Amino acid sequence: MPMQTIAVAVVGQSHLLRGAVCEDAYSIITSDDRRWTSAVLCDGCGSSRHAAEGAQQTSNFLAKALLQLSARLDAEGPGEWIIDEVVTAIASLREDMRAAYGSDLREYSATVVAAMVSEKGGFMLHVGDGIATAFTETQDGHLILSSQSNPKNGEYANETFYLTGSDWVRNVYITPISRPALVLLCTDGAQDVLYEGNSPATAQISTLLNLCLSERDKGDLALEGYFSSPEAARLSNDDKGCIIIYATSIPTKVNSGKLIMRANENRAKRPTQLSVYTSPQLKAQHDPKTIQPEALYDFQDRNIHAFDARRVGFIACIIFISILNIALIGWGIWYILDVGAAAIPSQNTPASASASAPPPSESISAPPLIE
Repeated sequence: MPMQTIAVAVVGQSHLLRGAVCEDAYSIITSDDRRWTSAVLCDGCGSSRHAAEGAQQTSNFLAKALLQLSARLDAEGPGEWIIDEVVTAIASLREDMRAAYGSDLREYSATVVAAMVSEKGGFMLHVGDGIATAFTETQDGHLILSSQSNPKNGEYANETFYLTGSDWVRNVYITPISRPALVLLCTDGAQDVLYEGNSPATAQISTLLNLCLSERDKGDLALEGYFSSPEAARLSNDDKGCIIIYATSIPTKVNSGKLIMRANENRAKRPTQLSVYTSPQLKAQHDPKTIQPEALYDFQDRNIHAFDARRVGFIACIIFISILNIALIGWGIWYILDVGAAAIPSQNTPASASASAPPPSESISAPPLIE
């Protein structure tokens, strides 16, 4: 069964007071066979003059780019090639924006929280703040937190990262998803309503799901009403963007007790959030051609290795410095021995004789006698 989606971007009170538009934007596209859903949520930088435009263009471009991976995912399954495709897509987006707006892209800055999923699995893409959480469903109907992509902020308050930054490749993160029943994508404004810090708030999320799923054909209106409520405004005065991707198997009534906010113990032992900058590898244990179709997108059963280039570089520097120190010490020992050997007198010359011999004296001739 295809995944269903509900989405909204609600303008915040802080924007309304200064007459600004909503700077959160989203784009959702499904594949022709409706098996894959590409959802991208962006939050425009408040200090950028064209933040809303940048957020909308970024979400539209990336939603299309991610959906283009569906055919290869069906054919090959997940692999390290996903990293290459994501980086290529972002580089193409930056090139298009530079052609349209000039070399300075800072006025079109936006964060990204995205997901490319099917009922078998997929991945989340994240740059900057906001949050993404995926839940799997147990046989008894519980929703268990399986993976989460937390916000990436800078050193100072209200500082985050954008795709338009010069160091964007250092701040792109990909998180695998296995058999999702529910995926939540939130900008930082919506996160303040549905989360306590980076921990999902079970009461708020269950209330939201019950509102949106009770009448699924009116889910978008229910979602908009929830984030436009006085309580949501009290929790956050920022714009609130949210995308809910859910399986049709989720019941229309979700109790807070059905939401279990802990990761699967086996997944907790493995790195789940992978930085593009550190060259992660998402490789299958077996040839994808030999994997059964029902297990093709089960990222949970894949080996995930993170190769940290910075760590390797640091170790290489330590080794180089150690070798250099050894070489300097060896040269110093050789120099001392060589100079010392030159200063030692020859064994054929008695030391006592050389020490007691008087210096040669000048011979003085007596003057001739005069008769």
